[in-house]
Amino acid sequence: MYLIYLDSSGSPLMKEHEDYVLSAIIVNESDWTMVDNKVKSIKITHFPNIPDSKVEFHAKDMENNAGIYRNMPHNQILGIFDSIYGLFTSHEYSDFPASLISIVVKKENLRKQNLDLEVWAHRLIYERLNKFINKKNQIAISNGRYVEYGLMIEDTEGQKKDEKLRNKLREMLIEGTLYSDLDYLIEDPFFTDSKWRNLSQLVDCMAYCVRRKYKTSQSSTKKQVWDRYFEMISNRFDKSDTGSYNGYGIKIFP
Repeated sequence: MYLIYLDSSGSPLMKEHEDYVLSAIIVNESDWTMVDNKVKSIKITHFPNIPDSKVEFHAKDMENNAGIYRNMPHNQILGIFDSIYGLFTSHEYSDFPASLISIVVKKENLRKQNLDLEVWAHRLIYERLNKFINKKNQIAISNGRYVEYGLMIEDTEGQKKDEKLRNKLREMLIEGTLYSDLDYLIEDPFFTDSKWRNLSQLVDCMAYCVRRKYKTSQSSTKKQVWDRYFEMISNRFDKSDTGSYNGYGIKIFP
């Protein structure tokens, strides 16, 4: 089984000008404990006097000095980001068993203003998640192993919003899309509060990093920071046979 954690950054509403990003981190169940423990170890390192269960990595709060990050020096916050994104790039974690897929909705490029961006982003990421698992299963079959499926876990926005989103996505998950039957994605997404899930917090940081990477209006200093973090995680995006993540691990829409 592949466990797929999803979270978004930015708003799907057209009236909000910032880009909308939906990201997924994919971990096989056999690797879940290791990945979870790596995130937990970062919390213990940076917050030795706080139980790790009380520490939530929420990128927007970190950037804005909110919550437990209030009054924390910016260099210290960058040190935490270094540790989080460093999971995907350092020599110690060169085999960090997690893959990434992100959808970037560039609102400034949209001609139609009445699109449901939330549904579009989910459709695009579901197609790529299914393709990712299909590739893994082709390898598994050739090695005489059983095929595996994907179970999705998405950060909650409250019971009413979760149910509304579930209803919008249900037909797609049952019937598939124009381009994919979504054979390997089982069940509706399970919605959970990210404060209880280390991997939900990890994908929150991934989505935020991708949105900042593609943000057009920011200072050169900020751009350098987020370009560097994106470079740290870029090797973990799903890629084509030629090694490109464009259209695979990263989809810009439109």
